[in-house]
Amino acid sequence: MIVCYFGVYDPEHIRNRVLIAGLKQNGVKVLECRDNSAGLLKYWNLYKKHRLIKNQYDILVVGFSGQVAVFFAKLLSNKKVVLDAMVPLHDAMVYNHRQVKKISLKAIYYWLLDYTAVHMADAVMTDTVEHIKFYNKNFGLNKKKCFRIFVGADDSIFYPRKSNKTVSKFLVEFHGFVYAEHGIDYIIEAARILGEKDRDICFDMIGASRQYDQAKVKAERLALKNIHFLGRKKFAEIPQIIADSDICLGLFGVTAKAKRVIPCKGFEIAASRRAYINADGPGMRELFVDGENCLLCQPADGASLAEAILKIKNNTGLKDKIADNAYKLFKEKLRPIILGKKFKDKLKKVL
Repeated sequence: MIVCYFGVYDPEHIRNRVLIAGLKQNGVKVLECRDNSAGLLKYWNLYKKHRLIKNQYDILVVGFSGQVAVFFAKLLSNKKVVLDAMVPLHDAMVYNHRQVKKISLKAIYYWLLDYTAVHMADAVMTDTVEHIKFYNKNFGLNKKKCFRIFVGADDSIFYPRKSNKTVSKFLVEFHGFVYAEHGIDYIIEAARILGEKDRDICFDMIGASRQYDQAKVKAERLALKNIHFLGRKKFAEIPQIIADSDICLGLFGVTAKAKRVIPCKGFEIAASRRAYINADGPGMRELFVDGENCLLCQPADGASLAEAILKIKNNTGLKDKIADNAYKLFKEKLRPIILGKKFKDKLKKVL
């Protein structure tokens, strides 16, 4: 099988990196045809690149995030088109990134873009069943047209590493480009509560965004001494930062998306064999089991998060159990070669 990976996708994003690597590890030849030039230039460049390979592949995959490229892919190719619609653009721009007002022309544009893309594609791939339900409910998309492939993590980058931690503190780590679904305010609240209960616990916050900066100001206003905002770090530094931590944090917000997803960092943490805490939700429960390979707390509840952190901190056996079981889950279901095999099988069915 030969696959054309097409669109404006970022090849370094975990979603695209894992699936492309997984396909290759399963004997699939992947021809990448991508461009992220500004404006209409990207379409001209995609046309020229595609023209060179148009008769060389069996199926076309529009990589994440690629709703904007689906219509063009259908124009250029006479092959089946599969869209990786892991994140609905309207939902992301309006409710998570909060870059677009709910009632605006831009909001209408993103809704129509999502609607058109998922209906024009011959098949739609998501990361959770909850997202399939979302597309069915909000866009009338037939569930039979969809399939789920988990995100996973690149096991050449994320794997169990020796801790180089130089401080005696119990280290709680968070990393990510902060959006509404992260619920960073609840992490700050947990830090405030724990600052009064256990001075041995310290939070390291790695990230960026307007909401990240606002959270930093809030923590300074509360004069919290147990939380450190370290700003943006290079991607290559993240695996060791995870390894140096005792607990890693996921998402804690109450947005609709937060309930549907399994955050990418969750897969990275599992691959790194570290204890993981996330807000409870139907998306998480598609894969993770509370108390077995992660610890789930109540969404939008700093006290519940603080309680979960203390539960792990005061029970080394539980901490090791969660970390070990998460790594076992990753090895059995979430490595690129495993996800690539499932993806390959799904593509064969589309053909």
